Parts: sequence; structure tokens; C-alpha cells
Amino acid sequence: CPGASVSFNNKSIADNYTSVWDFGDGGNSNITSPSHTYASTGFYNVKLRIQDIYGCPDSINKNLYIRVDKPTAGFTVKDSVSSCTPFEVQFTNTSAFYSSAVWDFGTGQGNSSIDSPLHYYITPGNYLAKLIVISPGGCKDSISKNITVYDVASAGITYTPINGCKPLMVDLNSFSPGPIASYFWDFGDGYTQTTTTPNVSHLYASYGSFLPKVIMKDPSGCIIPVQGNSAIPVTGAQAKFGFDKNLLCDNGAVTFIDSTTFNDPITKSYYWHPAYDDYPVVGVSWKQARAFCIWRTQLYNSYLDESGESIVQDFRLPSEAEWEYAARGGLELSPYPWGGPYIRN
Repeated sequence: CPGASVSFNNKSIADNYTSVWDFGDGGNSNITSPSHTYASTGFYNVKLRIQDIYGCPDSINKNLYIRVDKPTAGFTVKDSVSSCTPFEVQFTNTSAFYSSAVWDFGTGQGNSSIDSPLHYYITPGNYLAKLIVISPGGCKDSISKNITVYDVASAGITYTPINGCKPLMVDLNSFSPGPIASYFWDFGDGYTQTTTTPNVSHLYASYGSFLPKVIMKDPSGCIIPVQGNSAIPVTGAQAKFGFDKNLLCDNGAVTFIDSTTFNDPITKSYYWHPAYDDYPVVGVSWKQARAFCIWRTQLYNSYLDESGESIVQDFRLPSEAEWEYAARGGLELSPYPWGGPYIRN
């Protein structure tokens, strides 16, 4: 180390000899086995010249024999941040001019004298890992780096709205205390998506109850699976019907089968109500009903024309006034349009 004393041991063999030392930094000495202090770092040549009582000389020169330097502490880690435990950290010592090393892995994590140790962090927290290196001359240097293990117990998903009718657009947001590199979303309705941001929007096009999930991956490769606190109820119905025949000779009866599916409580209650037995036509728009009237008129008049009979007036939908009059049964002062306080009347 700079400023440290170096002791030289003269092993020359001669009768009553004198010594002259040249330490390579401008210093010299006539002492047989001297000590010398080097003030600056560098490599130094050392030369010794002796002469015995008969005047016979001899010398020895050792080039770059003394190195004076300071240790430089340094180390690398494969990963310093993770959201998984146990977190394996490989420490690699990159220090220079050292003869021994001492590691301190952080509060409560112990230490090691292995040159490049492997350590496991079991508990989430922030740890200051420190390396102390000691040079051959006893000089010390140190370096510290932070190791962070995140607690993912608080990770989760939020979403809004939490319910609604189909099609329902839902905004989802995932959160975790540590950095996340990618997100794999499973929306619960058969659709998935991978993103690099914690926010995503998804359209629930069908009705049902859906529980969103996400798998987050941090930069170290740690996998963090989380799911929503509750399912997203999406209400709606899927209109569908069938029929027993679609080809008739002149005329005939066709049986239509309603196979509509739904999960809307109001719709379900309507279908369960006894009145549905008498009034089964539901979910038909004005446009669809008007199209049926046109089709029925054309079908019937085509049949009459082929039979040589007079055609009839067009089939049409009742007006609003006609609907209400018929529903009231002629009871103009009834408090309800259908004539009574009950649905089935």
C-alpha cells in the first residue's frame, strides 16, 4: 500500500561487506537490511550493490520487483431485483489487487469469505450487500449494492365497470410493487392477450360470469399469477329459434321452436310467468314484425291470385291507439292499459 514500510533482507555472502541499496523511487540506503516506505503507487526496480573488505564488488538488480498499489473493490450480480422468494443471487467478484475478500449480504443475511459466492434471499425486503477486499499490503476497499426482494402479497387486479349488459367494455388494471416486464391476460371468456403495460380494455361480447386473471413476469423471470376478487356478471340474451319444416305445398303449418338462451333475471322472470303461456311472442322488433306483415301479405295474395280469388288488403301492425284500445278491452278509464292490476287477465 502507498505509505507502507517494506523490509528488505540482505542475503549476500561476503567478508565484512558494505551495501548500497537503490529502491527505484529515488531513495537509497547503506544499511545492510533496510526498510523503505514507498509514497506512490507503481512498479519499482530494486538494486543492491556490495563490496567486501578486499574491494571486490558485486550487485543484483530485480526489475519491477516491488508493486505499490491500492485495492479496488467491485462485483456484479446477475439480478438485483425480484418479486419471488427464494431469490437466488450470484455474486461475482471483479475487484483488483486484492488477496482476500469478505462479503456481508445485508441485515440478517450472514456473510461469506468465498471469492464469488451464491446467496439466497428468503424474506422480502431491501438489503445492502457489501464487499470488503484486502490487498497484500493490508489496504482495504469496499463497495455496496442494493438487493431488493418485493412482497407481492399486495399484487392484484382492479376493473370497472364490475357488471353490466352485453356487450360490456371493461377496463382492467393490474398492480404489483415491483417492476413488471410483461402481462398475460386471461379474461375468463376464452380470450387472452399479452401486453407490456398494466392496463388493458376488453369487450365481453357474450353473457355470463367471468373471472379475469393475469400472469405477470418481472425482469428476472419471476412469475406472479393473480386473479380478480370477484367475477364480472354480464347479463344478456342470445335470440335463436328453429322450425320443423321450411318447404310447404300451397300452405301448411310450421312449428317454430324458441331456443333463446339468456341470463337476464328480468327476462328469466318473464319466461317463468304463467302469462307467457298465453303471450309467447317476445323479443321481436317493429322492423321484424313489419317485415313479417309484408311477407305474409305477399304469400297469401300470391295464393289467392293463383286460385282466381280476389286479393286481400295488406296485413299490417295495429296503430298505437289500436294496441291500447285492444289491451284495455274497451275500458277507457281503467288505471292500467291492460284493464286490470294483474298481468294475466
